[in-house]
Amino acid sequence: MTPSVIALFVAAGMLVMALLERKKKAFWIPLVALSAIAVIGATWQLSRERRQEDKRIADSTSFETRRTSDSLTATLHDEEICINAICGLRELLELSVDEIIERSPHYRWQLDRILSKQVTKLDSAVFCLLAFEPDRALQLLSAVEMCVLTDSIAMSTWNVRGIANMMLVALDSAVAAFDSVLVLRPDHFEALLNMGAALDLLGRYSEALSFYERALKVRRDDLGLWCNMSFALNKLERYEDALKCSDSALEIKKDCYDALYDKGFALFKLHRCEEAIMFFDAALKDPQNVVDALLGKGNCLSELGQFGAAVAAYDSILRFEPDNYRAAYNKACVYSLWHKKAEMLENLRRAIALIASHKEMAIRNPDFEFYRSDPDFRALVGLPPLD
Repeated sequence: MTPSVIALFVAAGMLVMALLERKKKAFWIPLVALSAIAVIGATWQLSRERRQEDKRIADSTSFETRRTSDSLTATLHDEEICINAICGLRELLELSVDEIIERSPHYRWQLDRILSKQVTKLDSAVFCLLAFEPDRALQLLSAVEMCVLTDSIAMSTWNVRGIANMMLVALDSAVAAFDSVLVLRPDHFEALLNMGAALDLLGRYSEALSFYERALKVRRDDLGLWCNMSFALNKLERYEDALKCSDSALEIKKDCYDALYDKGFALFKLHRCEEAIMFFDAALKDPQNVVDALLGKGNCLSELGQFGAAVAAYDSILRFEPDNYRAAYNKACVYSLWHKKAEMLENLRRAIALIASHKEMAIRNPDFEFYRSDPDFRALVGLPPLD
């Protein structure tokens, strides 16, 4: 297998991350990069003995290996899908999200030519994911007769279906696809991991955690697993446990920015703000984490009474994301605590214009207690005037 083919396969996994990272920290689960790569490469994780045991295909000609000089062509020989090679080589060929996004149009432009060279619909579907066309991947896989496949091929097919549905944010369908893998093999690590990730996106954090705990019984050295567990535990307000999972992730990769952010978040919730700021600052080195890390840092500074520095952190966000409602709302909170009425009203008005539910949030938020009886504040949030 040539390096260009391997690089292409790495891109497939990272492409899934690119989609999900954009929706993340309001959400997410840090591992989708490793998770998606591992899911597409599920059968690579099978032992040689198990792969040999599964090598029985009813129509062997339909899975014949095609050899070609075209480096963009995938091949399939039984369940050993070429894309699985990324599992062992991803650390050598890491690509940034920007690089993946830059290359995606190239693959989309050549997709028809690439697909014409594929042996199976499963191969073709993988290239559709790489070209950021998950709907086309699902269309291809809908024609596959699952009942004639070996278990290994069936698991790979369901995994690709799950990834495609996650890219389309069809999360219930993704859950169903990963569940089909687990019916065939209950200890399938990648399916457990991705099931948890899909449930995270659905806000079903307790269920997600149960799948991560099952995955932990299979493998304890996976960076993404520890990151996902930390994320879910933070959502469940189990901050001490989230810290332990973040630490486990950082033992594997000390500059894992998702783990750095998650640890900072847990420390903030435990009111250990000075420590939290150090981890938010470290997370700022990752472009994908800048907004969340600045929000976290601003919140810590506000809790420490450093209102000017907190406002500066939120302003850094608003300079390149003027419609960031979280920064606008948090800035209003800081100005309220700082007793700066005009600035508080200006930013609260801005936040409400972006998200109307900020009215109700401000009514309940103790940060605005100083202005609770102020007629201008009450008018802005829709409270009746006081007698």
